[in-house]
Amino acid sequence: MPLQAQASIAAGFNIKSPAMKEVYEEVADFAFHQRSCILFGPSGSGKEYVARYYYSVFKECCGHEDPPFIRLNCVGIPETLAMSELFGIENQTATGVKAKRGLFQGAEGGVLFIDEVGDLPRMVEAMLLRAVDTEINEAQQLGGSKSYSTERVTVICATEQPPSKIRPSLLDRFENQVFVPGLDDRPEDLEPAVNYFTLKAFLKRRDLPTMLNGLYGIKKRGNTQPCAELLNLAERLAGQLLPLARKRTWDGSFRVLRSTIDYAVLRAKIGTGGQEQFIEQAEKFFKNKGMRQTIGTKKTNAAASPDVRPGCSDDYEDRIHSAIAAALPHADGPETKNIARFLSRREGVFKVKDFELVLAGLSRRTAQDRLKVLADSGVIVRSGQYYRLVEKQEAGPAPNLKAPSFLPLPEDAGDVPDRRHDLDGLHDLLDKARAVYISGARGSGKTACAKALGYELKTQRNRAAYYYSFDERGVNPLLGLIDRELINRGITVAAVMHAGDAAHPALSAAILSGYVHMLFSADNRPVLILDNADLISQAAQTEALLAMLRYWHTLSFVLVGKKLGNELIDEKGHELVEYQITAQPAA
Repeated sequence: MPLQAQASIAAGFNIKSPAMKEVYEEVADFAFHQRSCILFGPSGSGKEYVARYYYSVFKECCGHEDPPFIRLNCVGIPETLAMSELFGIENQTATGVKAKRGLFQGAEGGVLFIDEVGDLPRMVEAMLLRAVDTEINEAQQLGGSKSYSTERVTVICATEQPPSKIRPSLLDRFENQVFVPGLDDRPEDLEPAVNYFTLKAFLKRRDLPTMLNGLYGIKKRGNTQPCAELLNLAERLAGQLLPLARKRTWDGSFRVLRSTIDYAVLRAKIGTGGQEQFIEQAEKFFKNKGMRQTIGTKKTNAAASPDVRPGCSDDYEDRIHSAIAAALPHADGPETKNIARFLSRREGVFKVKDFELVLAGLSRRTAQDRLKVLADSGVIVRSGQYYRLVEKQEAGPAPNLKAPSFLPLPEDAGDVPDRRHDLDGLHDLLDKARAVYISGARGSGKTACAKALGYELKTQRNRAAYYYSFDERGVNPLLGLIDRELINRGITVAAVMHAGDAAHPALSAAILSGYVHMLFSADNRPVLILDNADLISQAAQTEALLAMLRYWHTLSFVLVGKKLGNELIDEKGHELVEYQITAQPAA
């Protein structure tokens, strides 16, 4: 297959930029000679697509019919888990620990792709050095005393960190370094990317047959084969979005571009105005999403002082001070006045860290004690990650979020006032797509936003909302919880899963699908929020998560993670859509 054709398949659209063509030519040479390399590039630039292209060339040249391609994402992976995943575990009869093959053993004769290698724990990184060193090429299983050869494993790595942040000894092992340019450095690829992402966004609409019938009178079942009318509509909309896309910077990220187009297409309504109205709405949502992302990343002078709000009357501050002074009789006057001034300027809404800064002259423990006394006295009340003055609360008791007892929403789920635009967008997407992936950098507030979404679904939209947070154990504990709940409710008399199923979680998820329908059948459009989804990196666990999305049709899903992996991006389910949360301006 010609280089250009292979590169287009890998990227999903035709590559036009000379810089990216050069990258693919370079990678093809390394793959032909089965040489390791490390890929540098900004987040969302397509490093994983380049890695998959490397594998396609490797596969053609190595002589094997189907050599393995195994991927490990190192983001947030604990040290012990990373060691066991990469190098395996030796059988420990005394402790009952069973033997497990590592990814190096599974990738023999093929390619092992280590994504975000810069996040790999230091101890594991040191073990990796021996495995990829061409003079050594050996590794040891955890608990083992004998080494095994890694010579027939070709390792490629990727990271969004610059070379200066990578351990020099690791860079020495990867003398072949490839720099993948971001979107802003590949303007020639913007047009084909917009065209491709726009069509894909239409195919993600859950109501696509209804939309085509409303716009064109076409009665169509299924979303897999685009018709001529849909291709024409996608082409028209892409033509309108392209000039808007050229006017802003994307920080190198095709992922942000894709999620912005998804947002615009999925939020646009089918009205009486036909195609023109639909396109106008999509343009508006594209502009709004882009504007909010830009605002969210700028650190202006105004953002540096968000607590300064005009129109705060002295009377309002005096009333706050009276309540605080009564609750804190042992605090001195300047302290209580300082708190009152802070709350009046913040209109009664604040975070714990903001409150601690106001009392910077006191210890952190004392500040937290003051906060607890004010809450116990009824002056303030907690709402999610925020505190509010009671007089600012809406009338009526707070809803009880502890029920149902099965996979309940966290107690800190509640309003997130500064995420109103994001919450509106997520509600809109969830009405149309069965699965939404909330992505964003650490500290961007994606988990708080997901919890608030569940809170509003339950308290304002009469939809059942459930919550579960993954850890390094993956999908298996969740499947076990559901299995036990089936027994507790009398849906089954014995466990559906068996002890041996732990090694095949995807099969277990598929088997549970019919019972899941019975478990949630009484709920109104139930939503399952799965936090820390980016911890699901092992192939078997990822397959289990995909099986849940594919077969548990009763549920809608909200997944939360740092970024959407290609296993989910490439999933045939056009129902999955990504929504990227951006960090708020620094306080």
